[in-house]
Amino acid sequence: MSAAWDGQETVPPVQGRVAETFKQNGSGVRIEAAPGSTVNAVHSGRVIQVTPSSQGDATVLVQHAGRIVTVYGGVSAASVRADDWVEAGGKLGVLGQTADGAGVRILYFAIRLGDRPLDPQEVIPFD
Repeated sequence: MSAAWDGQETVPPVQGRVAETFKQNGSGVRIEAAPGSTVNAVHSGRVIQVTPSSQGDATVLVQHAGRIVTVYGGVSAASVRADDWVEAGGKLGVLGQTADGAGVRILYFAIRLGDRPLDPQEVIPFD
């Protein structure tokens, strides 16, 4: 991937189950997790964008060394703003509650090296 992450700590973006792989959609993964689950930065970096959606959640982009950007979609209650520094495992926000408080939520997660999407499962420990 990039020498910038070789041998350095990476953590899963959320505790959950990969429901859709990179091979299935070609841009990232979709992870099923419990409502209220914490969304974490997978590696240290600077938040470059927090974009609210019409559904009430947000997409958070984090810039890392080596032209790597990570994308976290479906974040409710984002706890970061553009230009914040985050460490690996640092809280970006949480997944929202469902209407009935049960079920699962989906986090979209992607890694880009420049304009090229990378398979997150080759870089991040999802087990």
